[in-house]
Amino acid sequence: MVFSNSNKAFRTKECLTTIEGLDYTGTVNSTRSGFSCREWARVALNMTENTKQLLGDSHNYCRNPDNDRYGPWCYTYDHEPDAEQWGYCGIPFCDEGANFPAGLAGEVWLGANALNAKRQFIWNTSSTYLDFTDWGPGEPNGRYYEHCLSTHMYNDSKLHWNDRACSTKHFFVCEKSVGPSGCGE
Repeated sequence: MVFSNSNKAFRTKECLTTIEGLDYTGTVNSTRSGFSCREWARVALNMTENTKQLLGDSHNYCRNPDNDRYGPWCYTYDHEPDAEQWGYCGIPFCDEGANFPAGLAGEVWLGANALNAKRQFIWNTSSTYLDFTDWGPGEPNGRYYEHCLSTHMYNDSKLHWNDRACSTKHFFVCEKSVGPSGCGE
């Protein structure tokens, strides 16, 4: 998409080329959780200097002004006491079609949790401890509210495991039994 502004033409980038999305110029204006983004010019919170640079912008599109390692985000409306005040945005990767079904290039639930008394991850269907792991760098980080297993795209451009709050909204992967041909049937 191309816009013209004072005889200057610029092209929006509607997908991410890196996890951080520093070059993202698209028009996504809601978080992964479905909250609408606020206009940057109307936000008056404690911001970093880089984030304050967006205050003059009259758009409400997701951006990454502070080089957040998890990518573009935005401030949200705070109508409810428990509502998030900001959130990461679900922006697809530019090459995701070659590797993943639409929308699955980011985080998906994998069917394990650490909600048991020992706080160790177990598979939901079998209640057995994990016999294989592919944790991302620094994960699981042991935050008291992160008890469910998801994937996350890390700086090495690969999906690894991440412990996340179970209330986070993601797509999910379903378990299927293996049929005679070796595929789920």
